[in-house]
Amino acid sequence: MARGNLFLEPLLRIANLKRYAGWMGAVFTAAFCLVVLVVFLGGYNVAASSDHWGVTRWLLRSVRDASIALRRPEAVLPPLFDEQAIRLAAGHYADECETCHSAPGRPVSALGLSLTPAPPYYAGLAQDHTPEELFWIVKHGIKMTGMPAWPAQSRDDEVRAMVALLERLPAMSAGEYRRLAHGPRQPPTDDRQLMTCAHCHGLDGLGRHMKGLPVLAHQKPGYLSTALDAFRDGRRHSGFMQTVAANLTDEDISRLAGHYAAQPRPAPPPPAIDSEFRLGRMLATQGSADNRVPACTSCHGLKAERGNPFYPDIRGQPADYIRRQLALFRSGDRGGTAYRGLMRPVALALSDAEVAAVARYYASLSPAR
Repeated sequence: MARGNLFLEPLLRIANLKRYAGWMGAVFTAAFCLVVLVVFLGGYNVAASSDHWGVTRWLLRSVRDASIALRRPEAVLPPLFDEQAIRLAAGHYADECETCHSAPGRPVSALGLSLTPAPPYYAGLAQDHTPEELFWIVKHGIKMTGMPAWPAQSRDDEVRAMVALLERLPAMSAGEYRRLAHGPRQPPTDDRQLMTCAHCHGLDGLGRHMKGLPVLAHQKPGYLSTALDAFRDGRRHSGFMQTVAANLTDEDISRLAGHYAAQPRPAPPPPAIDSEFRLGRMLATQGSADNRVPACTSCHGLKAERGNPFYPDIRGQPADYIRRQLALFRSGDRGGTAYRGLMRPVALALSDAEVAAVARYYASLSPAR
């Protein structure tokens, strides 16, 4: 009997398949015709002026949420410089994000209202997504929604700053948002590119006293021009700066560099002389033979008439900014001019304490020339 069942069961299975073959074929044929109608014969209306079908919205939302949940990081580290980073992110948000997602005290733009699917309103972003999900969305963007990826994929610090801002936005008043994004009222000017720069750097080039930003005032015009050119071409990496510089012409770059180079820069207060300051001074002026680190002043001299015109004048720059640039050189994420390769071996040879000491020493120096 067991042997008979061995031959009988396959025959019964074949018979059952034949029983259902007719309606299975009909279902397959109907599905194939529907795909042809929707995909190949234009049955689905892709016009942004019409809404998605309900099933399409459900499918896109389900795919999006599952994809983000699978790929989001385990945790998002706090942004560097905290409040300073949020102010920097607010300036970027005002220029690049506000048009679609709105902002405190700002109505939804006509562009935002005309997009399909509609961009999420800023107030709901932090409620609908965890910080880890927001980090992934800001960094990688979302296909077929108009949400771009972050231009500088290596700059997680910038993405974290944007996440910190998005978490703060729902509780912000219109006045606080304007203060963070635009700073004090600037003197009127018809130069739109300059006003965009002023959101973060101010018209005076002093960086609105943000410690993580470079002071552009009284910087070498050659260095400013080459830096903007490197941001424009993507050779230097920053999601904040690449989006601003992308549309600049050579004439724009020359004009902006000339403006900031002509601005006065006040001298910093006298430094406290302690062991860290003395270490920074020694490394800057003598280097370290043991670690094969040359004196910083061999390139970033203490006199105006010395040095390559395309090397930055780092005297009087914020210590936080100098430390951050050295960290980027260490990690290999600091692109820029043809001379960038000179800095990575130096940054790798310095300890964290030595980096902090050198940054503090140069921040104490007067940039007056």
